[in-house]
Amino acid sequence: ALFGVGMVAVIWLMRRWLGRTGAFLTAMMYTVSPALVYHSRYIRDEVMLTSLLVLLIVCMFRYLETRAQPWLVGAAITLGFAFLTMEASFIFGAIFGSFLVLALAAQLWTAVWPGYRNTNRRHGFRLLTAVSLPLLIIGLLLVIFKVQVPGLTLMGLGGMLAVLAVLLAISQWRWRLRIFRELDLIVLLLTLVMPFLSAVILKALGWQISQFNNPGQITLSMVWQGLLVVGILFILSGLLGFLWLRERWFVAAGAFWAIELLFFTTFLTNGQGIGTGLIGSLGYWIDQQEVMRGGQPWYYFYLIVPLYEFLPWILSSIGAIAAIAWLVRQRTVPEYRHAGPAADADLPDNPDAESARGRGAEFPVSDAPPLAVQTIFVAFLIFWPTATWAIFTYVGEKMPWHTVYMAMSMAPLAGWWLGRVMDGIDWRASVRKGLPWLLLMVPLFLITLKALVPTSARRPFADVTVNGLSNSAQWILALIAALVLVYFLYDRIVALGWDQSARAIVISLSALLLVFTVSVSYRFNFINYDYAIEPMVYAHATPDVKLAMSQVEELSRKTAGDHAIRVAYDDDSTWPLEWYLRDYPNKVYFGQNPSRDSMDSPVVIVGDKNLSKVKPYLGDRFYEFDYRLIWWPRETYKGLNWQRIREGLADPVQR
Repeated sequence: ALFGVGMVAVIWLMRRWLGRTGAFLTAMMYTVSPALVYHSRYIRDEVMLTSLLVLLIVCMFRYLETRAQPWLVGAAITLGFAFLTMEASFIFGAIFGSFLVLALAAQLWTAVWPGYRNTNRRHGFRLLTAVSLPLLIIGLLLVIFKVQVPGLTLMGLGGMLAVLAVLLAISQWRWRLRIFRELDLIVLLLTLVMPFLSAVILKALGWQISQFNNPGQITLSMVWQGLLVVGILFILSGLLGFLWLRERWFVAAGAFWAIELLFFTTFLTNGQGIGTGLIGSLGYWIDQQEVMRGGQPWYYFYLIVPLYEFLPWILSSIGAIAAIAWLVRQRTVPEYRHAGPAADADLPDNPDAESARGRGAEFPVSDAPPLAVQTIFVAFLIFWPTATWAIFTYVGEKMPWHTVYMAMSMAPLAGWWLGRVMDGIDWRASVRKGLPWLLLMVPLFLITLKALVPTSARRPFADVTVNGLSNSAQWILALIAALVLVYFLYDRIVALGWDQSARAIVISLSALLLVFTVSVSYRFNFINYDYAIEPMVYAHATPDVKLAMSQVEELSRKTAGDHAIRVAYDDDSTWPLEWYLRDYPNKVYFGQNPSRDSMDSPVVIVGDKNLSKVKPYLGDRFYEFDYRLIWWPRETYKGLNWQRIREGLADPVQR
């Protein structure tokens, strides 16, 4: 819950890029988000990760603005805690790293290259980039939709062209690439994550990575081989980090690895935690993608997200178009000076600098990258939700709690766009011209439109019964109300002007969506929070668990006092009873092997798979009560095809 509240507060640190209004609206969407509120009150750790990711974004973009070391160290520390929280952090590390690579490519595309009189390499870089990116994107989409061979082929070809573009940029810019702060963050993220990639390498070599999740299965040979791979990656990451960031890398990496090692080893009390943390964490997540836990179809999130997160979903979809249009309108002209041979102070401290001075090479003097941080941030607002949707469409394990990642990534884009819409209104002048009336009439007009398109059970002019005449009268009244509203709407639109009126209509519709979101969030989080009629209540304990525990508590209070009663339970009911029995000191766990001693308890809780083993010990000395432990929502959406969709739309009941 504290992380959920903190996540709302951290958004305010983005007001310099989202705008004050945009930051407030984003924080409001986080506050009422059904998924984020639910998981802020739930035992899972998704909201812990989302709050850390939002903080990581703040650190990244503040570093791009200031290049101050505290923000670089802050990014490393935040990433360290994110890796500790859960393995989905690797996904977002890849998303953020990929965006930084694209941002660097955009900087290089826009910049005036050193030795600008020879433009062949710059044109070559642009050509390679323009060809490789579409190939990579199309290939990725094909892989996402399980068209593996063509997709991997296109991605391989695009990757080779991208490598050529990188080599071309390095050959021309050399150490002068240091002016791009994106490259600092790329190097930091890459070097910090490199040792964790040992799981990928070991799996490619045929290892069973899942063994590293169980310290008892780690053998001496696995330790030596794992140490070899991890050691090599550590050395490579250290060399690369020091080469580019110098002593700044040691400070950031030192803070990162201090956090990782302390927590992986449970504050230096569990040495095997290094293996389970460095190799087992990412390895376990990779193995789970093959298991495809939950068995959800690729379109799962396209069904569940609009049910709950329709406010940021709709606004971010429109906002993405507006953001692209805003980026196209940006014209940034870097301030470069080409007055002749570069002065010594203008050249970086590196081996190539001396030869450059000797040749009288011409370099851009300004240390400011051509693209402003605001421009990069707006591009990130588009890339972040797009990449999140793409990756979670592809991954094998799809669960309802992953919805928080969509809500987290869509809300800032939605808030940025809606904030710009609101900031563009001249409120003082518009209020005098009747803006409040327009804001009020828009939702009223939608209500009348709904009445004009009734369901099949309330069709007008269908018959002359009392209900039929009532339906006809209501329809006629709705038509009259709609015509009156059209007249007054047109009057206000003419008075306000089309621009101000369009903004007002967007705000009114957004407010209506906000009201619906609050309603959905309240119903989901405070009424149906443990009922499987909600699609997001998945593999969840039923209300029977609380009922049973209240009965156990009453028995304990009457017979043993407080929570002193002896309660035996098996491995089929361990979760969530391990939590609910935390205050019972005399609890007895017998797993799947009951004994006479463990069965000598006033209360025995057993699942179906162990019931036959337990009954011989219990005899007729106990009363038996049946409870439901965990339940799932209906999953009738599985196996959808176009025929089922057409039939569902044609059926009034399903529609």
